[in-house]
Amino acid sequence: MRTKFGRHNHPAKLKREALKRATEQKKTIDEYMDPVEKFVKQAAGLLDPPPTVSYHGWSRRQKLPEPAFRRDPVPRGYVYSPPKPTHVEGIEAAADKLIPLDKSEFGRYLPLATLSYRLVECYKIKRDSTKFHQLAARLAEPNIRLVYHGTRGGSIVGITNMGLCQGRHGMFGGGIYLAPNIEKAAAFGRYVIACRAILGNQKEVETSGNVNGDQLWAEGYQSVWGMRAKTASWGGKLTWDEYVVYFRDQVLPIAIGRYEFLPAPKVVAK
Repeated sequence: MRTKFGRHNHPAKLKREALKRATEQKKTIDEYMDPVEKFVKQAAGLLDPPPTVSYHGWSRRQKLPEPAFRRDPVPRGYVYSPPKPTHVEGIEAAADKLIPLDKSEFGRYLPLATLSYRLVECYKIKRDSTKFHQLAARLAEPNIRLVYHGTRGGSIVGITNMGLCQGRHGMFGGGIYLAPNIEKAAAFGRYVIACRAILGNQKEVETSGNVNGDQLWAEGYQSVWGMRAKTASWGGKLTWDEYVVYFRDQVLPIAIGRYEFLPAPKVVAK
């Protein structure tokens, strides 16, 4: 049976279209070389990398044999290459709100090292402090202290833009948990934020429980103090002191640093 060709499927037209597409993709004769010769020249750096021909997320940069069980409508010779993630988090995502600090200035905001962690990089946070100072002026004894909060890279953008936000749950209810030392804060994330916090009149607690911020202020307290070796925790007593405040304006983030965990020193038996 003789095949009928129209103006849409004529071999000459298909050949011209294929040649046009190849020219647009800047294909060279190197793509049609002998595989062994091409591999040797690419290894020696004599050839440019082959161009990429995209087909709905599939790339012809690598030509691998198609498995026999593949049933999806993908041209033979194409290999799926998933798109690179465009979401950026951590220090890079909040670069417009951070000021890089020199190593000589690290110690002004964060400790350079502890027994378990070492400070790798440090940035100063651009943050409006108007509400923080207004709240401190309302209290007779604001009790402002330098404290630390550990977090992960995904929360840095929100913290630099809006400040620290109350959590939904915790030992003492949904609040902002702070620590007076790096060892405690770095246990919750490699990024540690140095903050100035209005602790005010602190309520010393010895048992965990759900605390309401409005009720706490009505009682004349501004924060909760979980005391070291006294306050009951899950499975024992608290190892470090812990402070909890329940309003965002009580905390002013001033710097953020990335800490690196230090491995335990090797002990060589004599």
